Amino acid sequence: MQNTVDKFEQRKKDMANGALWSFPNPDSSLALFSDASVYFGVGSVLQQWEEDSWKPLAFFLKKLTNTQKGHTRSRKQDLKVLAEELSLTVRPEFKISQLHKLIIESPGYDEEFTPELLAAIREERERKEECEREERERKEKNSKEKKGKEKKNAKE
Repeated sequence: MQNTVDKFEQRKKDMANGALWSFPNPDSSLALFSDASVYFGVGSVLQQWEEDSWKPLAFFLKKLTNTQKGHTRSRKQDLKVLAEELSLTVRPEFKISQLHKLIIESPGYDEEFTPELLAAIREERERKEECEREERERKEKNSKEKKGKEKKNAKE
């Protein structure tokens, strides 16, 4: 147990003294590793290849706003529809990166047609969302007008 605690304490010190391990080597390969979660945010690690493994150089973490979380859900929804249009089997737990890879590697993928199809799917979803928003606003307006008339009639 003490060994684990010691390692943890050492990692904390390493993080605090990041400059000790954060200098890029111009002769090493660089890679950016990224991941996103609707629940937590977006994170990236810039790494370089040293001694047969990737070593971190810099970290980036950003929490998503509620609006951005909605964009992520919409993008995932659009990719699911696209995958279904290409007759691909999609599981509910697929992440955006998995959907993207599934689509690009599918036999039905076409570099020109598939992005156009995705754009059409996105436009259709946005059009439906706009119609739903307008319908909600219309119902709210009618409800307010009805309540106003009821109040007026009650006073008379």
